[in-house]
Amino acid sequence: MEIKRLDRTYRKTVLLDANSDNENQGFIGLRARIDQDQLQQYQSIQKYRFPKSLTMAINETNQMVVLTLNMFGKMIRGQISGKNLSGPVGIAKDAGTVAKRGFIATLSFMAIISISLGILNLFPLPILDGGQIVFVLVEKLIGRPLPEKVQIVFQQFGIGALLFLMVFALYNDLIRIFDW
Repeated sequence: MEIKRLDRTYRKTVLLDANSDNENQGFIGLRARIDQDQLQQYQSIQKYRFPKSLTMAINETNQMVVLTLNMFGKMIRGQISGKNLSGPVGIAKDAGTVAKRGFIATLSFMAIISISLGILNLFPLPILDGGQIVFVLVEKLIGRPLPEKVQIVFQQFGIGALLFLMVFALYNDLIRIFDW
């Protein structure tokens, strides 16, 4: 591997380790350390008039929605590990890191979290809004409300699925934080 820093090039031999989720996928285990002073040196802020900024905000939101849906889809298909899922502890830790980068970075992070939660809320689990939409559509199709017992069973399934997802995300957070 070659590392270029300023005017010098360093060569290092690196052995790839197999990813525990996919033996055919290797990793090195390096992380970038961001120097805040250097980040501010290369960071630029662009200002736009309202119509252009509104268009850009809509485009950015659309891109984030597509990215979030792609990530969920890849997790469901097993193309990326569920270990990438973060819960409240991981989100709080990341929020602290992002907050050090400034107000705009914090707003962007909050927008990403808000979009992700909005998409999650539209999943067709009965306990979520997406599940309620499915109930309404089914009722429109069959012309009558679903029996209460059926609704309760689906609600219980939705609660169980959501609790599992929350516990799994919290477990991932604790594994990452405490290096278990």
